[in-house]
Amino acid sequence: MSNNLLSTTTDFLSGITGKLYSADGNDYNMYSYAYLQKTADGFNIENDDNPAVESLDDFPVPDGAAISIISNDEAPYIGTAGGKYFALTDCSGYVIYIIAQTSQDACSEIVKDATGGRSHSQPWPSAAQYANYSGGTNWTQVLDDDGKTDFSLIEAGDIIAWDESGETKDTGHVMIAIEASVEQGDGSYQVKISDSTVLAHKSDQRNGIKKGNDATGVGTGFIGLKTDGSDLQSNFYPGVDPWITHPHINILRLK
Repeated sequence: MSNNLLSTTTDFLSGITGKLYSADGNDYNMYSYAYLQKTADGFNIENDDNPAVESLDDFPVPDGAAISIISNDEAPYIGTAGGKYFALTDCSGYVIYIIAQTSQDACSEIVKDATGGRSHSQPWPSAAQYANYSGGTNWTQVLDDDGKTDFSLIEAGDIIAWDESGETKDTGHVMIAIEASVEQGDGSYQVKISDSTVLAHKSDQRNGIKKGNDATGVGTGFIGLKTDGSDLQSNFYPGVDPWITHPHINILRLK
């Protein structure tokens, strides 16, 4: 099933390439904490009081937009309108959208059962909840023979998530591996992933609205992962960014 998740991801990435929805001269593939709630009159934008890039007031839900409901008449701000794609979503909204397109059973299970770790306002798991999820009927937690996280086991189609530690509202980060991990000379691993973020990765390829020097939204790039003693660490831009220690970095795989 991980390959099915990979296929859904690559199909979506292919779809948004050159087909982003435009409004007011902007192509919209923007990172945001907002999500959509279905009403009798259409969709309302929820939780947009502090979007990461700019106000969503100038980007209402496009007329005739096709939206995929995830839970309780609510959805990530992802869809199509007039043959064009838009993806205004944070990392967890993007991942749950891909899961829902791949398997409704797997989506329902992870929405219901991935509850450990800090939550957020969206009606689907936060990055921290993915990072603390041990699997179930549709999911398996990828561990070595000693029951520990092993970055060498990452395969294309796996979900990678970490729990953000410290005094921050950030719950962490969640993404989809689109290639297997590759060991580096220092014992760390680089993984090509797809995610939604405001922070560029190594060899980053995304074309959303910029925040500073970095293009935001859905795309691909390389991250770094390593184990230093018993500490699990991640790196958004290997070779440039510092390594950050996390209490949990999890690998999940569709069965």
